[in-house]
Amino acid sequence: MRLPFLGLLAAAGAGILAADASPDAWTAWAALFLIGAICSLLLGRTAPTLAAMFFFFGFWHSYQTWSGQAYQIANQLTGSSQPRMVTALVVSAPTDFRWGRSAKQRFFAEVTELDRRSASFTALMEVSEQSIKYGDLIRVSGRLDQPAPPLNPGEFDYANYLRRKHVHLVLRSLSHSGLTIIARGRGNPLIAFAIEARKAIEHVLVRGLEDDTEIGQIIQGIVVGTRTEMSPDLLDLLQRTGTLHLFVVDGLKVTFFAGITWTFVRILKLSRRWAALAVLPVIIGYCVLTGFSSSSLRANAYGLPDLRRHFDRASHGIDQYSGGLRFSSTSDG
Repeated sequence: MRLPFLGLLAAAGAGILAADASPDAWTAWAALFLIGAICSLLLGRTAPTLAAMFFFFGFWHSYQTWSGQAYQIANQLTGSSQPRMVTALVVSAPTDFRWGRSAKQRFFAEVTELDRRSASFTALMEVSEQSIKYGDLIRVSGRLDQPAPPLNPGEFDYANYLRRKHVHLVLRSLSHSGLTIIARGRGNPLIAFAIEARKAIEHVLVRGLEDDTEIGQIIQGIVVGTRTEMSPDLLDLLQRTGTLHLFVVDGLKVTFFAGITWTFVRILKLSRRWAALAVLPVIIGYCVLTGFSSSSLRANAYGLPDLRRHFDRASHGIDQYSGGLRFSSTSDG
């Protein structure tokens, strides 16, 4: 099987990864791209073309990072930065955590104003616990910092993870009274519905398990991929036993729900076309309930084209559908 664009794709991906380490060197990347492009035109060979692709995506990625407002502000921060007034739109479901004796919430927000001036960047926010919801427009006073690097060897580099998402700033509120909710319901209605539906499902899953918190957290993690509520001791245990990969939304879980639906419909003696139509809303609904996570979206993107074949072929549905999800279920572990 020929894959003519695989080399170009690999070169582009390698360029993006290489540029992550040096966003300030975008001018050097641009110069190298021009040299590679000229060599590619003159020689007409594969190697110079791949090199030009590598340097172009390195230049483009580093320039996009370097020119971002958040990156510029992060580079200007000092150790004694003054409190800043921020107006922002909450764009993720807040998660609760504790810092010492204080209860706090953490979420991503699109900053629209910084010190009463227009702004446009995404920041991670940590505020004293309030009734913050997705889609809230808030005004908060806090201190801007860069994401903290890992403190221990082998620890997950959360700061690097945030940088890959183009999040270069963390705002921490100074007090409970430093936050005001200006308006509610400013987010995407579909995402807001998905978040509320997920909360409702999580509540149903742990009903009757209020006295056994860890069991409830495990059930929530397996079904909908929730790990934010797990205790550090439980997360450490799962990581040491090599079972943490079970608590992600991947193609395996999507296939599981699709298989249950397919089997139930076939028991009713309905045709394969009706079975395929029944599977479709189930897997889309599961994607909604998991908050449109990237892994569930990827699983559906790989599986839906195979599901379409059941309108024309008399083959067992779940076998073909699961084939389209193999990549997803192996890449999210």
